[in-house]
Amino acid sequence: MPLKPDHEMDARSFAQMLGATVIIRLNRTTKQFEPFIPETGAINFPIKGGEGYIVNVLEDKAVEVEGRPWFESPEMPKGIWAFAVGGFLPFGERVEVKNLRTGEAVWASIQNDRFGAVLGGTRGRDAVRLGDEILVTVYDRERPIGKGRTEVGMEELRRAVGLVRIERSPLRTVLLPNYPNPFNPDTWIPFRLAEDGEVRIRIY
Repeated sequence: MPLKPDHEMDARSFAQMLGATVIIRLNRTTKQFEPFIPETGAINFPIKGGEGYIVNVLEDKAVEVEGRPWFESPEMPKGIWAFAVGGFLPFGERVEVKNLRTGEAVWASIQNDRFGAVLGGTRGRDAVRLGDEILVTVYDRERPIGKGRTEVGMEELRRAVGLVRIERSPLRTVLLPNYPNPFNPDTWIPFRLAEDGEVRIRIY
C-alpha cells in the first residue's frame, strides 16, 4: 500500500480492491506466513503501515489509491515467492501442510473452521513447481485424524493458491467385501487404511 487509506482496510477489502487471488503477511508473533484466500475467507487480518504484504494478481493493472503517507515503511524483501494452501476444516485442532518434493512443512493458521498456510521460497528458490504434490495432515492433539492432497497445476501456479479438501481417516484398517461377484471378469476390492503404508493383495 503506497498510501494509508482514510478508512481501515483488511485483507478481504484489499483483495477485492486489487482483484487478488491471495494476500499474504508475515505474522511477527508466530514468525509464520499467513494467507488470506478469498475462496475460503481465511485468514483475514488488518492491513497496517510498516508491514510488507505478498499479493498475487492474475494480470497487470493500475490501481488508484487515495490516502495519506505511511510513516516508517520498511524495505520490501527481494527474491521471495510464496504459495498459499487453504481449505475448510470440519474437524481437528492442528494442520500441517507439506510439499512432498521439497520436504518443507509448515503449520497452518486456523480461523472460523478454515485453515491457511504459506509455503515460501527464498534466494531464487521457487516455493512450488508444476506437478508438486501438497499433503495436508489434520491432527487431534498428536494423532493424525484426517488428510488431503492436491497437485500443483498450471491454474494453481497462476493463482499462487492451492485448495485442499480434507477427509477423515479411518479409525482402523478395514478390508471390505468385493463387488460385484468375483466370478465376473473384473471386481472391485475396497479397503481403508488407518495409516499410510505399503499394501499387498493376494488373490487365491
